[in-house]
Amino acid sequence: MEEYSPTIFYVKGVHNIIANILSRVPQQDAPVPEIIETCFLMETENFPLAFAIIAQAQAYDKKLQETLNQFPMEYKQCIHCAQLIIYFKNKIFIPVELWSRLIEWYHEQLLHPGVLRLIESMKQHFHWKTMAKDITNFTKTCKECQIFEQQ
Repeated sequence: MEEYSPTIFYVKGVHNIIANILSRVPQQDAPVPEIIETCFLMETENFPLAFAIIAQAQAYDKKLQETLNQFPMEYKQCIHCAQLIIYFKNKIFIPVELWSRLIEWYHEQLLHPGVLRLIESMKQHFHWKTMAKDITNFTKTCKECQIFEQQ
């Protein structure tokens, strides 16, 4: 469902002509957590970036550590699988050394989705300043994408 980016609208029961279970479940006023855990990041052999790898790369990134202290409202830390992970506006901040690894994995898993879809898929969960530019450059070097684009 991630690839389609659906928009969900709430329609009050009296105005909802085509009612379903979602419109009939009682609403709870539970607070939404500030940092949303991404379930796909569970430690699996298929995903190239375990929380331990991300945490280690973030810890060694001196610029990120300085930025974390300068902008405490935008950068937050949260513990996942016993690892301290840094978020930027509720998205996992990815240090430079992990960019290509992450782009390549998503590109392969989404079966060469094209630049815009790859950017949209990745920016839902991750952040780094030059993400769009890096993804664009990566897809320009992908042989399969270039062959498909020419057809």
